[in-house]
Amino acid sequence: MNRNKYEIKMVYLTFHYWLKKVFYSQNCLSVIIYTLLLWICISGSFLIAGTTGKITGLVRDASTGEPLIGANIIIERTSIGAATDVDGRYIILNIPPGVYDVKSMMIGYTSVRMVGIKISIDVTTTLHFQLQPSVLEFDEVNITVERKIVRKDLTSTLSIVDNDAIAEMPVEEFEDILALQAGIIIGAEGEIHIRGGRSSEISYLVDGISVTDPFSGELAIEIENNSIQELQVISGTFNAEYGQAMSGIIDVVTKEGGDRLRGNISFYSGDYLSRNNNLFMNIDNVNNVSNVQISMDGPVPLFSKKLSFFLTGRYYNTQGWLYGKRRFIPADSSNFANWNVKKDDVGADAIANTGDAGEGDGSATPGEPNVYVEESGDGAFVSMNPLVKISAEGKLTYRVSPTIKVSYGLFWNKINFREYSHSFKLNPDGDYQQFKNGYAQSLIWNHTLSSKSFYTLKLSDTFFDYKRYVYQDPLDSRYVDPKRLNDASQKAFKTGGTEMWQYYRNTRSFGGKADLTSQINHSHQAKIGLEFRQHNLYFHEFEIIPKRNDGGIVIKPFEPIPAGSASIANNRYRHYPIEAAAYLQDKMEFEEMIVNIGLRYDYFNANAKVPIDLRDADNAKYFMVLSPQDGSIRIWREHEYGIEMGEILDTVNVRGNKWENNYRNAKPVHNLSPRIGISYPISDRGAIHFSYGHFSQIPTFEQLYDNSEFEVWPGLSSTMGNAELKPQRTVIYEIGLQQQLSKNIGIDITGFYKDTRHLLGMEIINTYTQDIYARYINRDYGNVKGITLALEKRRSNSIYASVDYTYQVAEGNASDPKQVFKDAKSNKESEIQIVPLDWDQTHTLNFNITMSQPGSWGLSLIGRLGSGLPYTPKIENVGATFENSERKPPQYSFDLKAQKEYIIMGTVYSVYVKAYNIFDRKNEKIVYSDTGRAGYNIDPPVGVRGVNTLDEFLTRPDYYSEPRRVIIGVSAGF
Repeated sequence: MNRNKYEIKMVYLTFHYWLKKVFYSQNCLSVIIYTLLLWICISGSFLIAGTTGKITGLVRDASTGEPLIGANIIIERTSIGAATDVDGRYIILNIPPGVYDVKSMMIGYTSVRMVGIKISIDVTTTLHFQLQPSVLEFDEVNITVERKIVRKDLTSTLSIVDNDAIAEMPVEEFEDILALQAGIIIGAEGEIHIRGGRSSEISYLVDGISVTDPFSGELAIEIENNSIQELQVISGTFNAEYGQAMSGIIDVVTKEGGDRLRGNISFYSGDYLSRNNNLFMNIDNVNNVSNVQISMDGPVPLFSKKLSFFLTGRYYNTQGWLYGKRRFIPADSSNFANWNVKKDDVGADAIANTGDAGEGDGSATPGEPNVYVEESGDGAFVSMNPLVKISAEGKLTYRVSPTIKVSYGLFWNKINFREYSHSFKLNPDGDYQQFKNGYAQSLIWNHTLSSKSFYTLKLSDTFFDYKRYVYQDPLDSRYVDPKRLNDASQKAFKTGGTEMWQYYRNTRSFGGKADLTSQINHSHQAKIGLEFRQHNLYFHEFEIIPKRNDGGIVIKPFEPIPAGSASIANNRYRHYPIEAAAYLQDKMEFEEMIVNIGLRYDYFNANAKVPIDLRDADNAKYFMVLSPQDGSIRIWREHEYGIEMGEILDTVNVRGNKWENNYRNAKPVHNLSPRIGISYPISDRGAIHFSYGHFSQIPTFEQLYDNSEFEVWPGLSSTMGNAELKPQRTVIYEIGLQQQLSKNIGIDITGFYKDTRHLLGMEIINTYTQDIYARYINRDYGNVKGITLALEKRRSNSIYASVDYTYQVAEGNASDPKQVFKDAKSNKESEIQIVPLDWDQTHTLNFNITMSQPGSWGLSLIGRLGSGLPYTPKIENVGATFENSERKPPQYSFDLKAQKEYIIMGTVYSVYVKAYNIFDRKNEKIVYSDTGRAGYNIDPPVGVRGVNTLDEFLTRPDYYSEPRRVIIGVSAGF
């Protein structure tokens, strides 16, 4: 007891020291070194994002209660185990998540096997054994152990979903699982927010390897549900081993091959069954969705079960639920304005202006615009949000020895898709095609030094590629003159033309991690880790423009050509940023409390330039030239100068001073983040936890490197990145209670507060040439406060149920980092006080009810209900309104799965039905600002110059959620 009190006091002193050093020291390295030495003094030794769990406990003589020395504890069907010490205690580390049988045995005693022990990532499972003396060597007792409702070592909010639960739920995609977790909000555009943070504040990990796209902050690869062994969502504070996140951690551990060959093949097909065919065009199309997935795992022959594999592959095809109609093709040309335009002016065969006002009879109507309409489409319905996905995922695991395991993992996917564009509804072939390709591969060496120590070495290689264009070849003759991209008036569909930009980007990241974990004594489990990542970022976007002859005259008929590299319509860059990190962490488990304490150091080098003078960011060269005609001195900008203009006398900048390089290397950034979490068991059925921590994140590369050529367009139309952006910072406080209410029911109540500073925003810069641009800086701020209540009924009598409710208020000065830029363009003052953020959902309720008899039948129902998200109202004749001061309608959705299993000759066959949005609810994601509804607005009627009516254009199927979808599938497994 005295030892524990001493250690608790040292925890306080250590953390107090860290806080002082973090906030007052200018020397980050000295803090790390001193803290490391102090930790050695406390613990006597040291200690990976977590991918394994831990078992600890006591073994006693059942008749006397005395501890048994040297009793063996083994995890069956593995090589993992330990022996008890002089106090009868044992500890087993480095256990992959899953369900195991754990056996304790000793000569002269009856062996005891505990069946169905569930191990989770970074969670301590306590198993106490009592062995009866016996003269029979093979006596054995089996005990089925139920999962504990209260996790006493939990110091912050954690949601765990295992592969068995995923198989029972009506979910198809990885994101569907996340949407059911407490504290997670799905925004109007489908983006994921955790506890009120921006969608880019989440870190995604697979087997401890980051799979977050550093350019956008989104998930870089697809994760198939079949691959998941365990999914953890850490929505509260998280340990020092996790970095580059401010809102939460999504941690996935994938399956490994088993000790026998198993396989499964599944197929399903489905369609949208919606009564809203007046809103969703062609929703009655048959067989809209199809899916085939194959999985297999087991030992590799000839390797004596040392080498095992897991493989899964999936093909998914959906035509979506948003359709257009091909009334027009890109080559069509129309004119709705009152001017004398002929079709040959846009580069095609001549057709005289008929003077038809739109009635189609060729006659002119006095006082109305002269029009002509070329309509060459076949009238077919065309999907405008289709998606085709092919993915393959696998893992090879080689057990070199009982203590060494090497694994290689690969995730690969290819996705072709389109996003609905309302203006192209009648000219669907003119809109963009989009492509995502990516892979993540890892090589992991895991070496167990003893039952109390192990280390892990990881190498990773991730790649993400994104493309967007109408036709891949920029010289494709199907590109037409931009004049044909004619939407006639603001609320009219396009009747010809194509999008004229092409966009390419990819990021390849190489990483290495080294981690050491050691159970120093019964109270301390310490960790130390290092991490390094090198990124290779490529970006290129350009506009396709009309080709010109040597005299600068546009060639007719139209010929497409990419804008030149010197043009502001052509942006290209490549950068090689570097990340590094180190952390120290100690998990202290005493009888009185459990403490997680840690410190993380992060380093980032953008490897880029920044302008020295922001008012001359493009650093333009001007030549002072002696004119050969009259001997005068003239000034020409660099790209305007030609040798015939005369001799260059000097090179100056925009202010007339001698031109010099106006750029310098961006400075690297350093950051320290202390964190602590405490759990205090108040009984054998309850525990209180408190946690506090500092969390930081480098802004995404999209903002860091935006407009890396520092080009400034005329007027306020340019944005510019900033390679010296500071880390964004969040301080999180959390307090919670876990309480078991009955044998199978538990409740978890958690309150939280987040204070976020240095968020990404913008500032407006005026140049010497009176042009204006917006530059990213750390200026935005916000805070989130809320409470989560989760009630869970452990599976009993074939029924499992859970429900969680979240109340939260998410506020900030801006939801969009570009808000200052947008406000300046519309001559509006930016907010200086906090307002509700776009994803501020005050009330959220999720539930899951599953009734099943494993191996026979199952029925599962999940529901999501949420209050309306905010929007900014538009009030007629009122110049200013309060941002996000009104609310959209509430949202709800219910999904259902029913399945029946049959076993025939050793093969398990399953027939299932899944229904999504079973009540065909039209959730209004986006609304008109004057009504707050998606279905109508009350703007004054305007005359539409086009082929549609105003009502037709204002009918927006993309403003609503996905309609009811039903799929029927079969699977076979052995």
